[in-house]
Amino acid sequence: MKHLMGLAVLLMAFNTWGHNSPPSLVYLLEPTYPTDLKLLGIEGDVRVRMLVNLDGTVVDPVILYSSHPEFAGATLKAVRAWRFSPWALGAGRPEQVEVIAPLLFNADSSGKKIKPLSAIDLEASTCRQLNTDIENHMRRRVNLPLAHLGLFSKTRYQLISGLVAQRYSSEELAIALFDLSQATESIVRTCQRTISRRFVEKLPESVQLLLARAVSVKAPAESQPI
Repeated sequence: MKHLMGLAVLLMAFNTWGHNSPPSLVYLLEPTYPTDLKLLGIEGDVRVRMLVNLDGTVVDPVILYSSHPEFAGATLKAVRAWRFSPWALGAGRPEQVEVIAPLLFNADSSGKKIKPLSAIDLEASTCRQLNTDIENHMRRRVNLPLAHLGLFSKTRYQLISGLVAQRYSSEELAIALFDLSQATESIVRTCQRTISRRFVEKLPESVQLLLARAVSVKAPAESQPI
């Protein structure tokens, strides 16, 4: 993975530092690039928020945005090991500060890139797109499940985004993800026969119902890291 794009430090209104500088990052453990995504050449980005204690340790990291669920998981595992410069209480310095960090996952330079999930329009995609993705997948000769194809990954991402936005319960999400996993092969077979139909029409009913409730969930606007 490339180095971090930067750290955008946000101090909450009640966490003023007076005339002193905020803590600096002194130890950075880079997130592990998910193996399957790296093999497929899938790139992405994550924005994570965390609290930093006065001894420099990190607690309560929360994903604000992730272009793929696996990037989010890798980030959460890594940032808990980050360390910032410690500070002493007093002179307006708080016990904790909030930090927001944007991370960029960049695959190797082989040029075999897959467009990011943010570029996939799930509602507009047809079975023809799925068939094209399958053909490209077979040409790369990568031994990975078809569930890793872009349309299926985008479906899972959209479902998880709906849970984060509290559009439905974790139990409903678990059922939909299970149904999607079980139906993957039948969706592929059906799409081979009906290339002009919309991809979402071939998804299990439980998945379609949650997607309809999560459809208005949008990724937050990206600000430039500093």
